[in-house]
Amino acid sequence: MSRLCGAPAGMAFAATSAGIAVSWAKPVVGTSNLVITLRNNLGQTSTGTVKVTVTAS
Repeated sequence: MSRLCGAPAGMAFAATSAGIAVSWAKPVVGTSNLVITLRNNLGQTSTGTVKVTVTAS
């Protein structure tokens, strides 16, 4: 089981063999903190926070 909180509207995630792929059709300038929680088959969990910053080019 995995859970992600704090993602802006329209941001999508998919698991890949390399990690997590992120797509966002209409990105918005700003910063978001994503909280990712993973649980293994023994019920153990691990949580981490990833800061995502989008800047204008």
